[in-house]
Amino acid sequence: MNNIKFQKEQHIAYVTIDRPESLNCFNFETLQELGALVDKLHTDSDVRVVIFTGAGEKAFSAGADLKERKHLTEEEVRRNVKKIRDVFSVIAELPQPTIAAVNGFAFGGGFD
Repeated sequence: MNNIKFQKEQHIAYVTIDRPESLNCFNFETLQELGALVDKLHTDSDVRVVIFTGAGEKAFSAGADLKERKHLTEEEVRRNVKKIRDVFSVIAELPQPTIAAVNGFAFGGGFD
């Protein structure tokens, strides 16, 4: 994974959005990585709690990657919007309690 860091220690899963140079914005690649990881966590009986955070000092997440978006077709924008909604829905449905360790800005989809 290029944009998501994952650690598991003592039944706690730590998920870090690792794009501090872009305030941890969600581009399509990041959403794909996060979605795949969350799918695995859903069935991991060794994980009792999941903590989500953002890398760096400035932001938890500033939401959708608008720099990426300005170069996308309308179809790709719709794909990204659907993907972010799907990934966040799967996170909300995790059987484990989830904690957002908000460390800085949380805007738009990063606030969801």
